[in-house]
Amino acid sequence: MESKNDNDARCDYNDPESVVRAFIAAMNQWERDAWQAMRAVCDSDEPASYQAETLRKLHAVFAAYCTSRKRPYGRQGSFQNPPEYDPQNETVQSSSVEKSRASVDTIRNAILAGGRHRYILHRQAGQWRIDNVKHEHDGNWEISIL
Repeated sequence: MESKNDNDARCDYNDPESVVRAFIAAMNQWERDAWQAMRAVCDSDEPASYQAETLRKLHAVFAAYCTSRKRPYGRQGSFQNPPEYDPQNETVQSSSVEKSRASVDTIRNAILAGGRHRYILHRQAGQWRIDNVKHEHDGNWEISIL
């Protein structure tokens, strides 16, 4: 089993907002690490050598905070610099819980992929897990890639 990452210590799986905050922080760290790993080998004989470990770490983040399901249009290892996810630039605005489903709305201050986001969580095995995320576009909520 994957060891817990540093954000798990700050994550209360009984609180949907805490799960979203921890996920954002974990993805931020993953993107930063992926960027550094890619830069470290970009001029080497094997510039793709960082990818397997980077994907393993991405899967560990999803295993820690997201529902277990197939995501055919998922992130698939993509990252950017500066990171898309940034706990300094994405803040929780509100949340609601209805039985085993919750939504957490955030505001992301970013040039790319900025604006309002809505994380949809499901309660599984007594813990809140992120199932998907949507972003607001022209007053409508559209599915985004986690």
